[in-house]
Amino acid sequence: MADPRRTIEYVMIVLMACQLVRLWWRLNRHRMKKWWQRVKDHHPRQRHPKTPKDCPHCCRGVRLESARIKRDVKPWSEVKSKRGRKKKYPTQGYACLNPACAYFGHTDESIHALVHHAH
Repeated sequence: MADPRRTIEYVMIVLMACQLVRLWWRLNRHRMKKWWQRVKDHHPRQRHPKTPKDCPHCCRGVRLESARIKRDVKPWSEVKSKRGRKKKYPTQGYACLNPACAYFGHTDESIHALVHHAH
């Protein structure tokens, strides 16, 4: 036979645990609703197309406009002030991606104005 006192203790422990969970839920209800909303609204990450057949723009026949590179641009070292921080990272082979920039498309480190190219 089970001891009635032991049974009452177990029942009290279970009831206290239920009350603690209930109290925790009341205090964190709004936070949990926001969390659940974020989980529900999460969209899978879109990956970059690996081939032209995967790219929706290529499939539709969209062509990118080509921009002209200005060849008669003064080197940035002649335009900028001699003061300031010196270049620490090599930027040879990188170019400005902004078509409105005068140094757009220049990959020569002695001409363009790039300071550092980071991913």
